[in-house]
Amino acid sequence: MLQRLVEQNHNAHYLPNWTNTGDYADTPETFGTVPIHSAELGAALEGLVIPPEASAKFSSEHRFLCKQMGTRAPMQPVHGEAECRKFDEMLRGQL
Repeated sequence: MLQRLVEQNHNAHYLPNWTNTGDYADTPETFGTVPIHSAELGAALEGLVIPPEASAKFSSEHRFLCKQMGTRAPMQPVHGEAECRKFDEMLRGQL
């Protein structure tokens, strides 16, 4: 931006050996945290109802994950013995 301003006002290059990123078109690429679930899972997750009192307890990190992944609840790995047991029960259809 500064390069363009100097060029516009003084007809000179401010930093001639530097590339001006403004000269490149924006792309749909995303870097950092991105959704990795399938479109089918995303559609199924849209049907989930998260009570407002539950989502109000989300930390800023959880809200960031929801935003980046396009989900209503943050998708996180199963962690700890109790969660592993519950996950196993869910997979076996016992819950």
